[in-house]
Amino acid sequence: MKPLLLIFLTIACALSQSAEKAWYELVDQKSRKAPEFSYQTNNPELPNILIYGDSISIQYHKELREKLTGKANLYRLPWNGGDSSTLILKMTKLHETMGNPDLDAPWNFKWDVVQFNVGLHDLKYMDGKKLDTKVGKQVSSLRDYEKNLQSIIPYLRELAPGEKLIFATTTPVPEGGNGRVAGDAIRSQPRRSESSKRESGHYRERPLFLHKTESAKVVDKTW
Repeated sequence: MKPLLLIFLTIACALSQSAEKAWYELVDQKSRKAPEFSYQTNNPELPNILIYGDSISIQYHKELREKLTGKANLYRLPWNGGDSSTLILKMTKLHETMGNPDLDAPWNFKWDVVQFNVGLHDLKYMDGKKLDTKVGKQVSSLRDYEKNLQSIIPYLRELAPGEKLIFATTTPVPEGGNGRVAGDAIRSQPRRSESSKRESGHYRERPLFLHKTESAKVVDKTW
């Protein structure tokens, strides 16, 4: 029986796929060595937190992970989150890939906290692939942004029922901001808050426009 068991285990190992490999195949090649995108082994004794955001979330991720060591499993999107129209597509791809039951360590756990932010990439004015506020077209109008949020909130609620949902507010655009108009982020907030609360019922908001040491506490303060 032992030889048969050994053969079975060998075949099972051959058929299973590495979750770590699957993760790094999602990450852009240029970012695979960055600690912010490192593969995370899940500790089933700890709660699970997922961060969805743009380059700002990438910048504070390493420090936040260090602060939450021993308190929570901290995960993030394997890419830059981009504008609001891409959130559902990216989250679906992430969970379909990492939740594949054929992986040796599939994501079969639940999310306790999901923090997300979309906004700065919606505010960009693009002329083709170039940022240009003079002749470019804004990626998302306020109306489109609101419509996207009305789809995002129910999607996240279905993805992780019962989780603490946190919207990290968009950082303001400074005067002379590249490809964006100062004040646009502030003008989008009433639309965001109204539509999001109408669709989601209850969620929390956390400001991202903080000093670096404070921004790393955004999720930590939830506990």
